[in-house]
Amino acid sequence: WFSGTVASVAIIATTLVVLNTKNKENELVENNNNLSVLSDTAQTKFINPPAPGIDVKKDRYFVNADAGGKIIHHTGTEIDIPSGSFIKEDGTPVVGEVEIEYREFHDQVDIFFSGIPMEYDSAGTKYNFESAGMMEIYAYQNGEKLKIAPEKELNIAMTSYNPDAKFNLYYLDEEAKNWDYRGKDSIVNEQDFTFSPSP
Repeated sequence: WFSGTVASVAIIATTLVVLNTKNKENELVENNNNLSVLSDTAQTKFINPPAPGIDVKKDRYFVNADAGGKIIHHTGTEIDIPSGSFIKEDGTPVVGEVEIEYREFHDQVDIFFSGIPMEYDSAGTKYNFESAGMMEIYAYQNGEKLKIAPEKELNIAMTSYNPDAKFNLYYLDEEAKNWDYRGKDSIVNEQDFTFSPSP
């Protein structure tokens, strides 16, 4: 489904900039070398799954907002959440337990059923993205969607099954209905790790 010369998404290692919380349609999608934040536009259905109910399931995790913590997803993705990372819509710091809702998209089938638009306009020329993976993350407390504090960042090392370094980082602005190029992110290949035996 997705071809062309513009590539998106490789391994995300560092910046989760915002959790937009205007309404229930807000979504944050961060990609392998593709950071995509989907903000709200319930009226326009910019993110429009073709068959609701077949979409990728969301996993839920819990972390203490005061202490922070690390989430290790079943794919191997690691999400580091610093202490004091979350605020409410009015800017009030969040304390206590926070629910993290997370999912990943790794192939064309996942992406197709997500309804995420994969077309990119560059200087009036339209391209289709080739994806090495994307992610979506939300934070809630007592049903209220939270935001990231301005001085904080979540550090995410996302697992990708495509080791190619050609992929870029993008931010999807649902309100403006376009992808915003964010440059490159760092990639670490699993074989580059050296493991020491436990004593």
